[in-house]
Amino acid sequence: MYYAALRPEEVVSLRDHNVTLPSLVRNEETGEWEEPADAWGELHVAVAAPFAGREWTDDGALREERALKHRPDGHARTVPCPPALTRLLRTHLAADCGKGPDSRLFWGEQGGELPGITYRRAWQKARKAVFTDQEYASPLAKRVYDLRHACVST
Repeated sequence: MYYAALRPEEVVSLRDHNVTLPSLVRNEETGEWEEPADAWGELHVAVAAPFAGREWTDDGALREERALKHRPDGHARTVPCPPALTRLLRTHLAADCGKGPDSRLFWGEQGGELPGITYRRAWQKARKAVFTDQEYASPLAKRVYDLRHACVST
């Protein structure tokens, strides 16, 4: 979310086919394949799955897939994927945990969608681990969504 300014409902909807990464280049000196120096990729965001709660969806799911915010049905947006995120995604996709059973990039322990409570708890643990007590008590990066704001403002 931080590197691409995505909304949480866009991140949980990403599939492997939504990611375009640049080709690796061969280092002539070492013979190894490496990330290009300017390794910009692209994220193709086509749908969002905002959390609604079981009682508010037609099928009882926690999230409901829909068009992107402020866009008509069927319209997608291409988001630049900066080199730092390109490296992270390439590593994630190459690992055994690279994609879920339905090609999701990020999923829950049971193989389905990633519950919001899971990443919110992880975010709070990360804040607690790196912030001072005063910073932790402040509104600084209080919500996962604040990563989107931080990307836009830095």
